[in-house]
Amino acid sequence: MKTAWLVSALYLATAIGQPVVGKLIDIFGPRLLFLIATSLVGISSLIAIFATNIWWLVVARVLLGFGTCAGYPASMYLIRREAERTGEESSTSILTLLAISSQTIAVVGPTLGGLLIEVGGWQSTFIVNIPLSLACVLLGYFRFPRGLGDSLRKEEKVTSIDFIGIIFFGITLISALLFLMSPNWHNVYLLIIESIS
Repeated sequence: MKTAWLVSALYLATAIGQPVVGKLIDIFGPRLLFLIATSLVGISSLIAIFATNIWWLVVARVLLGFGTCAGYPASMYLIRREAERTGEESSTSILTLLAISSQTIAVVGPTLGGLLIEVGGWQSTFIVNIPLSLACVLLGYFRFPRGLGDSLRKEEKVTSIDFIGIIFFGITLISALLFLMSPNWHNVYLLIIESIS
């Protein structure tokens, strides 16, 4: 059961975080969210390296899931803004490059992870994230344009976030996950919670 949480926590955090971070990037701009997210990747890796039990690893995986949510929405935001600025359609070559990158990572990632575990133990899969996180923070800080984001007032920005929707979406996903981890008649109430949410 604990191992299932270790695997599922990352995907659960990503499923909840991706639409939320995408909305936050639309409101506040990509720079701040990208810097926070890439910092979370480094922090989660430090937590994982020094984890004293499996639940600290679950926490690290949740933070890692949230941390990896900003890259794609931030890049799409920048591409869209550049298209608006120049009055031209988004370059298909850039969009193709993004798609190829994400597919390549999906293929190379497990192989590279297995190699790192074989050479340096499971901690090495987290250690490698720390310099990458630092590099992304520095590049984001110096290269991302400042002041991007919609021209909404602070109050309008906060009220345009659907906090209730986020909570219900999270409850629905967690209830479904808990039921699927142990599908039996005693856990049918989880399906009821999911349908209500």
